[in-house]
Amino acid sequence: MINKVTRGILLEKVLGGVLLPGAMTWYGIYLFVYPQITLYGRGNRLILRDTNAVLCGVMILLVGIFMHLHTVWDTEVKLLSYFFNALKLVTILGVFTMMVMLFIRVLFL
Repeated sequence: MINKVTRGILLEKVLGGVLLPGAMTWYGIYLFVYPQITLYGRGNRLILRDTNAVLCGVMILLVGIFMHLHTVWDTEVKLLSYFFNALKLVTILGVFTMMVMLFIRVLFL
């Protein structure tokens, strides 16, 4: 029998650690194959094509990987903990790098 605490943790791991990051990873890969994305804002829209769309796809892919690592692979074993923390750091640094590159490409190129 699963109590409420275990059920909540299981739901968090399934939704926040598998389904949502899986959807983000799928969309990031989709942008590699079909490199075009439309971002909607306050009455305007920004259409990213080719390299800009691929950069956005890499950023979305890395966010999905970070969410999966952060939610599912939270481990108590010290050696694995160091490894997964290093992976999380690399993915989050990759996200920020892609954000800066996309920002520079959209505004200045």
